[in-house]
Order: sequence, then structure tokens, then C-alpha cells
Amino acid sequence: MKAFQYQDSQMGLELREIPVPEPGNQQVQLEVKAAGMCHSDCHIVSGTSDAWLTKKPITLGHEVAGIITKLGPEVTGFKLGDRVAVSQVCHPVEERDWSLGIGLGFDGGYGRPLSLLMHWPPPTML
Repeated sequence: MKAFQYQDSQMGLELREIPVPEPGNQQVQLEVKAAGMCHSDCHIVSGTSDAWLTKKPITLGHEVAGIITKLGPEVTGFKLGDRVAVSQVCHPVEERDWSLGIGLGFDGGYGRPLSLLMHWPPPTML
């Protein structure tokens, strides 16, 4: 699949071919229908602040809406075809584990068509 990935501010966002991820335990796969560009993404790409990223290269995009195309084991409360919006719980910032953040700790929504993985239930609901 094609996705816009970030490695560093000198290269900015680069269109790359990456493997389509398969959902693992308590994860779903989405076909992204829309992805917004947050002001924090602008800061990352410009080189002002990419310290939050827990992996590089990474597909940015944490404001995402799409349709569930696959369910991983132990996912409950959702079915194939459900339309969902992904929420990034960020506050208080000091208490967040960014490795669990879409587009910050694992690949996000900047690509089309694109599948991505998200954790369900979110760690804050466990």
C-alpha cells in the first residue's frame, strides 16, 4: 500500500510503498476514508517537534475516520463495516504513553487506500 511517511524534517513526508498490516490481538484494521492534518503534524514535519514519535519512519495522521475491514482476536463491540472515528487522548500530556498513539507510536492515517491498526479497547478503558 502507499502511505506518506515521515523520517526527518529534511525529507518531510515521503510517499512510500509499505506492507499492509494485519490486525493483532484487540486490534482492528481500517480503510481510511478521511485523515485530518493536525497542527502537531505540522510541527513534526517542520522539525519543530518530533520528540513524541516512538518510531521512524512512521505514517503520520492521528485524526482519522474510516470503515472496519478486519477484526483481530478478542475484539468485541464492533463488526465489519462499522464506521468509526479515531480519537487521540492526549491530556494530560505528561501521563500519555505515545507508543500507543496512532500516528505517533504506530502507523497512522496518511495514505489511501490505507489500512491501519488501532488498539481496542483503548488502554484508558482497560
